[in-house]
Amino acid sequence: MQFFRLLFARGNRAANITIVLLLSFGLGAAALLSAALDRFLLQPLHVPHPEALVRAVERHPPVVNTDWFPYNLYDAMQRMHTLPEVAAEGSIETAVSLRGGAEPIFAEMVTGNYFSLLGAKATLGRTLNASDERHGTAGVPVVLSYRFWTHAFANSPAVPGSTLTIQGKPFVIAGV
Repeated sequence: MQFFRLLFARGNRAANITIVLLLSFGLGAAALLSAALDRFLLQPLHVPHPEALVRAVERHPPVVNTDWFPYNLYDAMQRMHTLPEVAAEGSIETAVSLRGGAEPIFAEMVTGNYFSLLGAKATLGRTLNASDERHGTAGVPVVLSYRFWTHAFANSPAVPGSTLTIQGKPFVIAGV
């Protein structure tokens, strides 16, 4: 108790200034952290109806960080008519041919309506659509992430329409 009496005595200005500065920095850091959390984690997704989004996954315990949504389950959910629209995604680790060699990448396999359901627009070119799901489509389309486009193609605007080889198979780049 005597410590606090001495600390807040009139003659101890250095200690008083130190306490005020520490409290100010602490409150400022807490406010900054709160704003960052709100901005990046707590804001709703920018989709037309975020409250209507449902995510169903099938986990495979032996494989780390793998979520999968089987196509037969997607097909069954579409026929149930319980949800107005259903899209599916699946993550895979694969290889892409770049600069004369193979480079490992993580890829998302998505249904044709995936981007339209989420309201996502292409930066360059186009996204996938329902017609891209038809079997026998000549030149299977692929949409590149912005990050991959920057890394592999140096932001080249000529990318849409060109071919990218994934696992030895040609894919036509639809957009970014």
